[in-house]
Amino acid sequence: MHRGPERAQPRAMLLPLLLAFAVTAVSAGLGVVTYRLARAFWPVTDKDGADLAAMVIVRVGILHALIVALAFAEVKQNEMQTRQLVAEEAVTIADVFYDLQRYGREQTAAEQRLAVRYAQQVIGRDWPELDRSGALSLEAWRTWRELLEHVLDLDPANRRQELVHARLVRNVYLVEEQRQKRLIDAHEAPHPFFWFAAVVGLIVICGCLAPYPPRRSTHALVATFAGFTGAVLYLAYDVTTPFSGLSVIEPSGFETFLRQSEPAEIIARMR
Repeated sequence: MHRGPERAQPRAMLLPLLLAFAVTAVSAGLGVVTYRLARAFWPVTDKDGADLAAMVIVRVGILHALIVALAFAEVKQNEMQTRQLVAEEAVTIADVFYDLQRYGREQTAAEQRLAVRYAQQVIGRDWPELDRSGALSLEAWRTWRELLEHVLDLDPANRRQELVHARLVRNVYLVEEQRQKRLIDAHEAPHPFFWFAAVVGLIVICGCLAPYPPRRSTHALVATFAGFTGAVLYLAYDVTTPFSGLSVIEPSGFETFLRQSEPAEIIARMR
């Protein structure tokens, strides 16, 4: 059975890790530079001015944290829905396979092979394509269409086959719907306003730290805060790309289906 996505995973993880480190470092540097520039142009401030700046920092910080938390919660919920959708798609194609056997094991041998081939192409074609370009593979689409045509051409001979056939048609069309939703979920992302507000909030907070003297501890705290914010923003972005990056959704449901005895037997005969 083709397990390309799993073999490529260690190498595919290297670039997202490097990007996460780079975003964290750039954010830390941006925070320190912002602080230093604000420090250079900030007027002389007494204790009351410093207290006022601290008050502004607290209020802006709360608002900034709320914006980031809400956006992160939204994208995380979208990712969880995508994981559930992928699992449901695997269950649907498994239902199609076993309903074909209920319809007639020998009569639907070709259709069973198509169902197995579709699951193989989801793993071996769809996932690399989603990772590379955010699109679905043409091979899997062709197999799905061929499976649909075969199922529609079935001619039920009795009441049992009529019931099974109706379920087959419904589930094959459901696979198409789930594929389309999977494609849409691959491009879900927060509104651009979120990224603008998050970066501006980071700059405002670091700028408002200007009344505090430029000690090593001050620079360390500014860099830590800005770097942590950058890391969180990168994680929020990473969650919006569920088929690539650090938090990758794997086609484990399809792999489980193909490991079952009857699909595995068909795969062995196809080789």
